[in-house]
Amino acid sequence: MCGTFQFNQGGKTIVANEASPERSHLILASLSISAPFLACEGQANAINIRLMVSRYNHARELRTVGQQLAKQNIDIFELRYNDGEYVLICGDPNPPFTDLIHLRYSTFELKSLEFRAIEARSSGFKLVEFTGLAEILRAIGRHVERLDAKLVSISAPDGALDGSILKIAYETRIGRNRNEDMVADDIASLAMRMYKERAYINGGSREGRSA
Repeated sequence: MCGTFQFNQGGKTIVANEASPERSHLILASLSISAPFLACEGQANAINIRLMVSRYNHARELRTVGQQLAKQNIDIFELRYNDGEYVLICGDPNPPFTDLIHLRYSTFELKSLEFRAIEARSSGFKLVEFTGLAEILRAIGRHVERLDAKLVSISAPDGALDGSILKIAYETRIGRNRNEDMVADDIASLAMRMYKERAYINGGSREGRSA
């Protein structure tokens, strides 16, 4: 004996037999009508997933780290994240280029530096430099956050710009270590896409400013 099932169409309950081709066509037609609404719901869920709160603030903090490195013209570095601190060993950008610069930023220090940057920032139009170190590190941080992972390290042995490769290590939520090699140009493209997503979510209210 063939089974039956029910579904709603226009407020009416319709009972269909699995072996009935006429009713099968009716079911398919009903599902095709509902498909756009299901697609919209799926898009909303995707947005909600993107807006989930991350366990870490790597994107914001790495952006500030990148700003500090850019001020010192540093682009060769080894960064490690350890218990809420970003510890860096950097190549000296000044001749004879043989010294090492040691830097350490706590979460509290990075928040303070971020607030200072916001206060100093002009309220007018600001061009976002997606190929700059601040946005590149920010994009890496966002990438790690979307994986719901914890950053372990970022290495830029040949510099973080001009098509070089950055080596990224992170720890997944279940404790597994992962490594990725990312080209700086690809990260810059990722930074641009993320900026457009933020602008869309914010309704374009921050267009022209670093969202």
